[in-house]
Amino acid sequence: MYTPVTPYTQVYCPSCSGYHGLGWQKAIPHAKRLMQRMAHRETIQLFETVSHDLDLLQTDWLFGDARGKMFGVLVGQTDQGKECVCYAFSGQYRGLWSVPGWVDPVFDTAAFERMTRETEREIKTLTRQLAKLDPADKLFRQIKQHRKHLSKTLMKEIHSLYELRNFRGQCRPLMDVFSSGGIPPTGTGDCCAPKLIHHAVLNNIKPKGMVEFYWGRSNRSETRQHGCFYPPCQEKCMPILGFLFCGMEEKTEKNIYA
Repeated sequence: MYTPVTPYTQVYCPSCSGYHGLGWQKAIPHAKRLMQRMAHRETIQLFETVSHDLDLLQTDWLFGDARGKMFGVLVGQTDQGKECVCYAFSGQYRGLWSVPGWVDPVFDTAAFERMTRETEREIKTLTRQLAKLDPADKLFRQIKQHRKHLSKTLMKEIHSLYELRNFRGQCRPLMDVFSSGGIPPTGTGDCCAPKLIHHAVLNNIKPKGMVEFYWGRSNRSETRQHGCFYPPCQEKCMPILGFLFCGMEEKTEKNIYA
């Protein structure tokens, strides 16, 4: 069920022009325990009392048409010297950005909802209009172009909400951090690794290891299999992890890369 994973490779940091990395082995036992819990209880509920409908937290939907999702675990050390374990899921979980026991997104979810509500409603309205028109119609092309403009504008606005922080105390917009150039793909900053590192920075946690695994039905391209560990994605995570890791070496012990 479990397969080896390539350790977090040394990733480039545009802030210091250096390379940073983080080991994974110390997080493996904690990730396996999380897998066992999810398999046994068929839910991502970590606490007995939660503020959401418990049906929303069940894992059965991950094995259906919705397919699976990436989960991540970071093990670290608090200022008091105590070990702590942090958990993350990629993106939203059945429409939920925040679930008790799991780290929050890197942006203000209330601001996100305010920013996207009206524009997304308009985009959906335009999509319904397009479905009723002939693609050869001039009006069809005009509406399609307008929808594209709205989507691009909204994406830039959403990216402006992502203020990334690193262990050196630096805080920069996502667009400034994204080292691959161009516009970051949709969902950049929403994967497990950025959420876990951002949480560690905000809570002054010294990372000792981090790992990510896939849970649920295989994705359509068959590049993700249930219960397997995977390195961070090249398109979204690797271009920002270098910045997020920056300064981590000064916060952590020398032997954490085992």
